[in-house]
Amino acid sequence: MWNMLLTLKAIKLPVLVEEIPDVCLYLVRGPPKILTVCFSRIAAARLLREQFRAGPCWELLKPEPSRASQLGGAALKTNPGAVLLKLGFGLSEDALDPDFSWPEEELLRKAKDRVPFCLRVFIYQAKELPASDQTSLLDPYVKVRFCGKKEKTRVHAMTTAPLFYETLEFHEMLPLDVRFGPDIVVQVWDRDVFSSNTPRALLRFPLTKCHVLASEGSKIPSPSWENLTSIGAEPISSQILMSAALIRKRDLSERLGRSECIIPQMRQAWVEITCVGVRQLKAHRLRAPQEPCVRIDVPAPNDRGNCFRTQPSSVPSGRNANFLERKVMAIDMPENPLYAPNLDLRVYDARVGISAGLHKRLLGASSIDLSSKLPWNSEAFVAPQTELFSGSDVWQQEKERNEESHLRTQSELLGSGLSQWTIKYPGDAGLQFRERLDSNHEDDYDEFECDVEHLELERHSPDALSSMPGDSGTGAFDPMILSGLPMIHEDVIFREKQIQFAEKFPLDEDITPFPEMINASSTSTEYSTLLGSQASYKLSELPISFPSQWAAAEYIEGREWWTKQGGRELENHLKTKPFETYKLFRGKFHPNASKSTLRCVGVFKGILRVLETNPSCEKEPFFPLQILSSAIYTVRLYIIRGSNLQPVNGNSADPYLRVKLGTDIQDSRSSHCTRTLKPEFYETFEFRTVIPGPSLLKVQVRDWNRFYPVHEIIGQTEIDLEDRWFHYGWQKLDRLKPIEIRSLHKDTSPIIQGQLHLWLEIRPEAEAHREPPVELHGPKKQKFELRIVCWKSRDVPFDMGDYFAEFWIGDSRKQKTDVHWRCRNGQASWNWRIKIPIELPLDSPEKGRLMLQLWDQDVIKWNEVIGDTQVDLYRWFLKAYHEQRVVNVFKEVKDAISRQQMKAAKKETYGRNIDSNEEGTEINETEVRTSPDTLENHHKAIEPDGDSKDARRHATQMARIEARSDSKDAAYFVKQLKEMVGLGEIDESAEWINITYHDRRRSRVLPRGSLALSIEILPEEEVELRPAGHGRTEPNANPYLPPTAGRFRFSYNPLALCSALLGPKIAFQVGCCFCCLLVMILIGFCGIYFTSFYTVLESLGLTQSGTS
Repeated sequence: MWNMLLTLKAIKLPVLVEEIPDVCLYLVRGPPKILTVCFSRIAAARLLREQFRAGPCWELLKPEPSRASQLGGAALKTNPGAVLLKLGFGLSEDALDPDFSWPEEELLRKAKDRVPFCLRVFIYQAKELPASDQTSLLDPYVKVRFCGKKEKTRVHAMTTAPLFYETLEFHEMLPLDVRFGPDIVVQVWDRDVFSSNTPRALLRFPLTKCHVLASEGSKIPSPSWENLTSIGAEPISSQILMSAALIRKRDLSERLGRSECIIPQMRQAWVEITCVGVRQLKAHRLRAPQEPCVRIDVPAPNDRGNCFRTQPSSVPSGRNANFLERKVMAIDMPENPLYAPNLDLRVYDARVGISAGLHKRLLGASSIDLSSKLPWNSEAFVAPQTELFSGSDVWQQEKERNEESHLRTQSELLGSGLSQWTIKYPGDAGLQFRERLDSNHEDDYDEFECDVEHLELERHSPDALSSMPGDSGTGAFDPMILSGLPMIHEDVIFREKQIQFAEKFPLDEDITPFPEMINASSTSTEYSTLLGSQASYKLSELPISFPSQWAAAEYIEGREWWTKQGGRELENHLKTKPFETYKLFRGKFHPNASKSTLRCVGVFKGILRVLETNPSCEKEPFFPLQILSSAIYTVRLYIIRGSNLQPVNGNSADPYLRVKLGTDIQDSRSSHCTRTLKPEFYETFEFRTVIPGPSLLKVQVRDWNRFYPVHEIIGQTEIDLEDRWFHYGWQKLDRLKPIEIRSLHKDTSPIIQGQLHLWLEIRPEAEAHREPPVELHGPKKQKFELRIVCWKSRDVPFDMGDYFAEFWIGDSRKQKTDVHWRCRNGQASWNWRIKIPIELPLDSPEKGRLMLQLWDQDVIKWNEVIGDTQVDLYRWFLKAYHEQRVVNVFKEVKDAISRQQMKAAKKETYGRNIDSNEEGTEINETEVRTSPDTLENHHKAIEPDGDSKDARRHATQMARIEARSDSKDAAYFVKQLKEMVGLGEIDESAEWINITYHDRRRSRVLPRGSLALSIEILPEEEVELRPAGHGRTEPNANPYLPPTAGRFRFSYNPLALCSALLGPKIAFQVGCCFCCLLVMILIGFCGIYFTSFYTVLESLGLTQSGTS
């Protein structure tokens, strides 16, 4: 004890609280040589909040990592203890305030004045204690240290949840103010027979939490669950139920009566355990399980517990043994659920051999908390075969209780100085259920809307389509298919990304970066008319029909009801599990996960009930064992496709499937998909298995690698066949089991690695022989050709350049036009045909987007991109695939707009009364055909007789019509002549596509002109019937590509050649420089002769100076 007051004044520290360093407390030994033993680090922010008002508290010490025990420090695996101090930290002026004064004599008096006390520590039980050996169990006892003395409880064998119910007493002189008293150090030890005992857990119980009793006969304080830490003060999931009380004594030698028994009030109950079996047991010391058996212990105070052991079984195998036993035990249970014990479950290998010796090997162990199994626990009771799901009252109570427990534990750790560690809570021993499914719940399986969780419905609502996983374009082969225009989710997402990008990068001028004429992905896309009108149309308003799927599949019909509701895994529909599963563990625990060998080695499957009445009196058993009779079944797994896979390396993968059931493994390595994250599998896997038996069906998606023997796992999903087959909801489903979308997971990542679209069938063997498996097949692959004609460009904002355009779609090879050298004013001319072979159907809509870029060719340095854009052709590919004809994209859009305008015009003129006036009926010029035969026939039909006023009027009108017809013929002839020489307008099947440049440095989007394109999609048969050469090569047809205009031509005129090479502006500047240089040369050359001539004139006296 030091009992000293130390003050450190005039410390210069930063103004900001975040920059103030922590206060460090060191425990040293010496002299003569001063050595640091351990230390404590106290946050300055906490001291500033308390200022100088903080009371005395115990600060935990830590070993000094840089000084081992051999160098005078504390061992790193030990707990150095704590230091009691009153610490204040604040401003210098605050320290002079009388309210913050520290009376040294009064503080020392409180610390020194001591009176006799009796401390009683009540140890009830502990749970989830850390294992100390490879069996995952320990022989625990509790050792309590106080004021240099220690007491301990008796030892309990092979358990992680012992029941102690013991009282330990200490008689010591303690300060009247318990804040100056020492902590109660509670340690959990593991007794070892052949070596020294090992401390496993630690708790520092402050004396301020002890209840001060008026007399020894006062009521014992209620216990509470306290969190234990490791010996090194690291947080673990272990807990201990305890309390402590102080009794004032007259003198230290006064004897008190014996403490009353702390065993709680008990009541008789019955524990019913239905043992189905163990699953996926792992080998122990390189030896597989032979004949496992299960021992179940239900402890009770004073060794009044009960236990039973199943018969050893190796059916159908040692790793997946069935017990199919039901055991009922009468036992005393506490009235208060706070004292509910933990059930100990251990699995042994009953086969005695040379390697096992005469003892049975422990394969795994588990501890099951019974507090939620007690039916009189109204707050936390969870009935068997029911499940907590979000939105229920029980779920809300559980959530609030967990939050309160979390806050309480965190506040306790903050008070004890452990706030810097992450709090770890004990995991559930198994699945929790709510109530038994009875006949009143049968209708729940028919009301599909009630079965889908609210979050799933909200996530798949039309307002949230952008968050849905994408449609791969397989149509009926995709269970997420939705009809209507536009309903391709990737297009919606792509459109939203473009809008977000446009908002992030504002346009330099009022121009949209999205192609108006071809993007069919959003209902907001408008199509401006090309016929001189200012009207605009949405794609859904035009009379163009687009298919929503590649092809129909008969086996999909009747199976898509679950996914149409937005359902994912089928477990969300089934809701409950027929059995409870408890994980079995084996290994030694260590706070450092890298050093811990504790791992899950299997699963116990069964049903556990705690009843107030004897279950033998029930008319019908809760779960009849006759249902569990073993039989051979055929399991068929149909996997349609994968979506949104996360690549292991790079940005793509070569996925294939690997399915495992028990020891049977099947894969599709030989037919792996290549370079895709949305593979179309269409694989069927068939297994023969025994149910109950090996029940876990593992489906893995792996990345095939030619050069690496071990293929990386992209993700996996697991399906428990027993939970499906013995489930009431599964049996009620019709023979057409629904398609489900299962998420793929990976142990090394919490992120979903993708989805699998599949369905599962479980059939008895005899029934499976009668019905062969369904043949899965995708849409038939067909070859098409995409023909793109790049005609010309306009409005490229550069005076001169060497332009060429580059095109590609999906994974195709990039193709480009020829280079328009020295193009002026941004009006390049190519008339170039690009031919890209396409195989339909496409894997995803992303592969249906045509990418195009405009480049500037440079001879000396690298080429520079001018701008780019995308053209969405996915729906047009769908149309060409279904209709098996040539699809000209822009021509069909223009024709549809013309039909829409004619339809609107008819509606406008329909019902309008046409009244003939006195002057006769006028001829509507737009209704008269312009062909000569038509004009002649029309003239004969309406020519009036005689030389009347009507005849003159008619002749005038006919002359006007003939004049306009002649002018149209002349204009048509000029147009044809211009097209032949490459100077005409763009083809009727072409359209101008805007291109932009994303200037990321300045965060803006710049318009870079437009390209005139024609796009055609041709089936393989039409490709042969309508041949066309690449570029402008022969056969130059379908359509004919005229010669280019405005190209650079060699000239013998140097001025014209310079202007063509450099451009008019630069050529003018070069010409000016040349003229200036010429003048300077002329002046320099003539200056010599001028000087000589001037000298001669001066000698002859002809200059002014000579005359004078």
